[in-house]
Amino acid sequence: MSEPTVQRRVKLYQLSDDKWVDCGTGYCSGHFVPNPHFKVVDESEPDKVLLNSPIIGNTQYQRQQDTLIVWTNNDGVDYALSFQEPEGCLEICAFLINIQENCEISSKISLIAIIQTSNGETTELIAGPMPELALPCDDINVMNGILDLLSIKEFRGRIIVKILENNAVWLDEICKLFGLFESSKSFNMLYILNDIIKSLIYFNEIDLWNLFVKNNEIFVKILGILEFDPELQGYKLSWRSNWEKSYEESIEIMKTTDLFEIDKENNEFKTDVFKYLSFSFLKNTVLVKVLDETNINCINTLINISELKIINYLEDHPESLDPIFQIKPITVNEKNHKNIETKLETKSDKDAEDAETDIDIDTENDSNLKIFQHIKLLHRIITISKFVQNFQRTSFYTLLISKGLIELIEYSIKNATDSTKIKIRLLITELIIIIVEHDILLFKNFNQNLLNILINIFLKDDNIILKSQSFEAIKILIDPMNMRESAIETDEIDDIFLVKFYEDPAKKLFSPLININNETEAEKIDWNQSFILENIISLLDFISKTHDPIYSRSFILENHLLKSVNRIILNLDRKFKRKLQLNSIKCLKSVVLSNDDFYTHYIIENDIFNGFFKLLQSLKDIDNLISSQCEGLLQNIVEKINDEVDEKNMKLIAEYFIENFKDTLADTEVGMSLIDVIQNRDSYDIDDDTVVISHNTGNGNGNESEESKIQKRPIEDVLDDTDTPPLISEPKKRAT
Repeated sequence: MSEPTVQRRVKLYQLSDDKWVDCGTGYCSGHFVPNPHFKVVDESEPDKVLLNSPIIGNTQYQRQQDTLIVWTNNDGVDYALSFQEPEGCLEICAFLINIQENCEISSKISLIAIIQTSNGETTELIAGPMPELALPCDDINVMNGILDLLSIKEFRGRIIVKILENNAVWLDEICKLFGLFESSKSFNMLYILNDIIKSLIYFNEIDLWNLFVKNNEIFVKILGILEFDPELQGYKLSWRSNWEKSYEESIEIMKTTDLFEIDKENNEFKTDVFKYLSFSFLKNTVLVKVLDETNINCINTLINISELKIINYLEDHPESLDPIFQIKPITVNEKNHKNIETKLETKSDKDAEDAETDIDIDTENDSNLKIFQHIKLLHRIITISKFVQNFQRTSFYTLLISKGLIELIEYSIKNATDSTKIKIRLLITELIIIIVEHDILLFKNFNQNLLNILINIFLKDDNIILKSQSFEAIKILIDPMNMRESAIETDEIDDIFLVKFYEDPAKKLFSPLININNETEAEKIDWNQSFILENIISLLDFISKTHDPIYSRSFILENHLLKSVNRIILNLDRKFKRKLQLNSIKCLKSVVLSNDDFYTHYIIENDIFNGFFKLLQSLKDIDNLISSQCEGLLQNIVEKINDEVDEKNMKLIAEYFIENFKDTLADTEVGMSLIDVIQNRDSYDIDDDTVVISHNTGNGNGNESEESKIQKRPIEDVLDDTDTPPLISEPKKRAT
């Protein structure tokens, strides 16, 4: 700070008889020693000093425009420095701010900016002596003065220092006054306190945030102050009661699971937990409409710091996690037995039976509550861990799994009953999703167990949210891309997983679709089944595109899933959701465009598009999402044939369409394009190497006459084995 500033070229002016007189051109610099002062030396004669002005007393400096600094010197003479460049003016202003804030001899000077506006001149304080920050009291004038002082952003740094002095006694006084004003119903004073706290929040200072959550007593007082919003006069919010309920519930869960009992002397961990809970409550509940982007970033930083400390503690003290995973069925203890026996001695047999039943019910409720508390705490811990670095998340999740995470999940799913059942399952599916989205192979030894749990929830639970959540987890678990992106070695894991998946879980998962084996059963599908089928068919579409076809294709064809999809489309009853039909069409589209020989032959042999064309015919002259999807499929086939992409299978599919559904095709523009592209290509002329797949003399809508059925030849009898493998020659599964 002792070095002078860079010399900047200026013109020096002096006010004389109300006129500015040019005193010469030179170079100006700011100096700290022996005392702060300006020094201007002549441009032509560097040894000639044009001005040496001490910066002391109550001098007010004005910055005008971008290049002028004007002031009245201690001798009463007005001076002005006109800088050649704005940067020079800014540098000298920064020098003035520096010495005003850091040099006692210059602490009373001030720097203001004169700003020209459409309404004239306005002034803005840049630096200056800060009035004393008064101690809060019950004088409304003093409190308004404090509020006015807090609004001057140039004083924020010094105000923060004052507030933090003497162990933040200033904030303690604010909290004491709140109790006084609330009990006396001094609403105007309460509104001023509210504005003061909000002003401090907008300081965006980490030390102040930490003061607000110094302990629960202070935090509750801060919440109380924020309940009296001057914009909602006549109303009082309920932040304190909401916080106390939330905080007590969290602490009770931690006590129940003995999380706070492992290291009773470690108050730092408890402090970190408290800060995490209180900062989260402020951000997500109290200050939702108050915080701007900068404030949110600051409080997020504080939350993340607390989260990291919590996870670090749990990793450094893994024994603290043991009680969470030690859930045992609650039984009536000896004391309760004695109480029961005493009561039974004085009751009739019927009353005795009722007493025993009451105890059993209470015991069951206690067991459910304990399961819920353990799962909720575990869910909260895993949610906290989402925001630590990836490598630490992997390490922490591995620790949880080694402690018995999967066993706890299985036990909780099996034993939870009644009112807590849905809550527990929702929490479990959420925490599974969090972990598998991070790294699916952390569960590599438990995938089948998890799948079976999730499949049971998806198929059997009545809660629609739980169904959706479990389905999302299933999709993540069976996505090969998640395995390949894992940090864990994945050699042969794909094949091993797929073999196990299609051996059992897949059959269970797709059983609702497999079981649609005739149109009568398809007609019985209710809304719940429709929701399940919507998701299963979208999953069928997914596995047909992402799983190795050696496994997925065998499963799809052997279980005749495409037949079931066709039967669903055939059922045009309005109770079928449009989304179910839409997903079915998308699935067929993906299968056709996969250009797979086996799928192509299966589709033709089993007339899989019968329902598709009946649906298309019913949508004649109707423009909606389903009709667009149908026409989009036909357009894709036309484009691939024209571009000679996947030409062989597309030709076979096109001929199948034309031979069986020509009339329906002719009703649409894209259908006519498909007919034209087939009829106009010389390569489609019948010759020795071409087979007519179907000689349909029916009505063109998929309804064949008896004569056409007799003439129709099985495709495996007419295809050249060297050209296309027959359907029954499915490749064998690879050895695992």
